[in-house]
Amino acid sequence: MHRAAIALLVWFGAVAHAQPAAPLPLFLTGHWLACAGGETTRETWIAGTNVMVGAGLSHGAGATHWEQMRIERVDGRLTFFGAPMGAAPTPFTAIEQTPTRVVFENAGHDFPQRVIYERRGRRLIGRIEGVSNGEAQEATWTYAPAAANARCR
Repeated sequence: MHRAAIALLVWFGAVAHAQPAAPLPLFLTGHWLACAGGETTRETWIAGTNVMVGAGLSHGAGATHWEQMRIERVDGRLTFFGAPMGAAPTPFTAIEQTPTRVVFENAGHDFPQRVIYERRGRRLIGRIEGVSNGEAQEATWTYAPAAANARCR
């Protein structure tokens, strides 16, 4: 067989066996508001072709917390990058994904080790979990769709 024909067969074989790229979790897209314990927490996510960017802002009881986030493919896998309060971004790689749920993990991070988003009807559930100081820790936010600058009453 001619070398060019062999190379073409090898290329077609590689394309046929290539794994499809993981889809972006577009269920995150939008403005989200959670009101609990006197705290207002907002997240906003926008999607491009190959990346999603997000911003989070929580305030209440005199404290404010903010975070810049993005989700993109790194080495073919979805990766969440969280940069709280201007810190350097920390990567968390997707270990589970369905059309309504995605779980990101970085077992070597201090806390959290997992970042989880799940869509339940019109609600978005955001959750962080892991071990801190030898004890299991978690935090959950239940978001409703909201206007861009909505606040809790």
